Amino acid sequence: MVDHPPPDEQLYEFGPFVVDARQRVLMREGTAVPLTHRVFETLLFLVRNPGRLLTKDELIAAVWAGRIVEEGSLSQAIFTLRKALGDGGAGSDTRYIVTAPGRGYYFKTSVKICAASGQRAIPAPSGALAVPDPATLNSAAIPVYETLNTPNVSVAAKPARWTSRARHSVTALALLPAVLILGAAYWWWRSDRVEGYSVPDASVAVLPFANMSGDPAREYFSDGFSEELLKDLSSDPRLHVVARTSAFAFKGRKEDVRTIASALHVGAVVEGSVRETGNRVRVDAQLIDANSGYQMWSASFDRDCSNILAVQDEIARAITPSLTQELLPATFREQHRRSAVVNVEAYRAYLLAQSDLASHAPEGAGMAIPLLKTATALQPDFPDAFAALGLSYIILAVNEPRNAALLPAATDAINKALALDPDNVDALAVHSDLALHSADWAGAITDTDRMLTLNPNNATVAYALFKFYDFMGFPRAALSAARTSAALDPMSFPDQVSIVDELNALGRYSEAAAAGEKAMLIHRAFHTVLESELCTAYAHTGRSDEARRIAMQFAARKDGNADGCLVDIALGENRRDVALAIMDRVAAGYGKNDWAASGIAGNYANIGDDSKTLLWMNRAYANGETGILGFFFSTGRVSRSLLKTPGWSDFWDRPLARQWLAARNAINLRVTKAGLGSAAGGGIQ
Repeated sequence: MVDHPPPDEQLYEFGPFVVDARQRVLMREGTAVPLTHRVFETLLFLVRNPGRLLTKDELIAAVWAGRIVEEGSLSQAIFTLRKALGDGGAGSDTRYIVTAPGRGYYFKTSVKICAASGQRAIPAPSGALAVPDPATLNSAAIPVYETLNTPNVSVAAKPARWTSRARHSVTALALLPAVLILGAAYWWWRSDRVEGYSVPDASVAVLPFANMSGDPAREYFSDGFSEELLKDLSSDPRLHVVARTSAFAFKGRKEDVRTIASALHVGAVVEGSVRETGNRVRVDAQLIDANSGYQMWSASFDRDCSNILAVQDEIARAITPSLTQELLPATFREQHRRSAVVNVEAYRAYLLAQSDLASHAPEGAGMAIPLLKTATALQPDFPDAFAALGLSYIILAVNEPRNAALLPAATDAINKALALDPDNVDALAVHSDLALHSADWAGAITDTDRMLTLNPNNATVAYALFKFYDFMGFPRAALSAARTSAALDPMSFPDQVSIVDELNALGRYSEAAAAGEKAMLIHRAFHTVLESELCTAYAHTGRSDEARRIAMQFAARKDGNADGCLVDIALGENRRDVALAIMDRVAAGYGKNDWAASGIAGNYANIGDDSKTLLWMNRAYANGETGILGFFFSTGRVSRSLLKTPGWSDFWDRPLARQWLAARNAINLRVTKAGLGSAAGGGIQ
């Protein structure tokens, strides 16, 4: 052993593990633990800095070496690393990696450093480094996928592109605004390819308030204050308020306010600072005109923390008249407020949980749940905390199938939130999602109508409306809602992907390809949903080579979307026999692969095999995959002969199908009157 071996020649020992910096291998008692390149580099940086808090920015800079990546990539790397180490990841279960909410991570276990040479020989394990890292995949270097000529690739298949439509109204919650990272957002809006939006009247962005408390651990408090102020302003339907994703993209950046306002398409910006000292909080806020850069209004508030929500309300009341030139009715704020006074510790727990939920990753949701349970126990009439608790349960249930039993707990939390505040938009959005997937379509309509009545200019409402129309088979209306949401949250990656999805459904493939390439400016790393959408768009616009490169990337990751991509390529090249052979292989592996019955049905429908389409439609129905219903109204890529196939009418005469059709017919007239299309742009009626 030597005192200071060169960094690249060191072994780092902790518990039963050894990290070999030279061979880039993690060993557990002599056995290699396979890790992707980025996950290994994350671990290496942690063990090289044991006991020191590493900020998220510091970790991203060290591991991704200046690449523009999302914060969610770091969260996923930590999540994967904890699983590899068998780390509980929360509270007393944490043995190795500890999360400092809103700040970063630190490695709490002592680490022994020794030289790699002379101490032990650690052979490079076969296959240990073979797991591809999506951040390092270079599509330009990937050869043409040969499987179209020999469709027998064995991969763990997942549903093709459209099948995310069959189940993504809940799944999309995992892709909500937090998938956007600050660096990528900044790079995107600085590019010349940003689609222009007109600046609406009375439009405003609330930038993250600066933390002036002198303690980085209290960053969550200033962030939370900004977010709560943003929610207050969003409750006025006359205001266009930029969503959190886009507003927070500029956190810590020394940009001119006018530049920021231009990027966010707003006429005014709110910025300020929060200083928390003991039981007192001081808030300084100012409203800046985007055109002149001059201050329109400013004020300072020094209050007792026990009534922090009243301080937020006071600031919102002061800002709103400057934008609307009139005071809100006295009753408006009262009926949209939570409790006038919130327990300080409950509110702190809630803000900490919001920090954990920012990534919308399972790891963050798991850490948020105990905090939100504390908040709701201390303050049983805190609807926002119950709404966040319901969302946390859903994120876990959707991303981890073994947690599906948490959905009833999500429903209970959301119901409590709505009982306390029937007009809580966040709770209504989640409630609508749950209703769609529990066959309560009338309930989803009620939720949607209520949200639109409360505030049609709210990004949460617009995104919920997109999911609603998408599920109910109205692609033009869904596209309109996705574009509205994107205008309110111009740097939201999920909104951009939603636009691509609906353009593909409508057969507007060239537009879909352009929109998908724009979305890639936000999310620079390989992303399954977006790449799948791009494959469809490329395959149907004669860009087969680019589609094949995507299929190769899926195959390298052992991602079943490779098969869905290949089907699109074959159909784009009018090679129906090849597409059919691929789907027959997928169908033969049903139950052993990750494909849903609805996905298989949808692809057979696209291919034009009517009998197999109906067979798998019935399987999907039996499985409760009700998303299959909307598919036939959402695409023009379905054979009209399907209407004459024996059993087609019988399928739609089933109870759930009849109820879905009744709900769809109830909203069809208003969608048509709004000029957003009736049944679905050429889909089966």
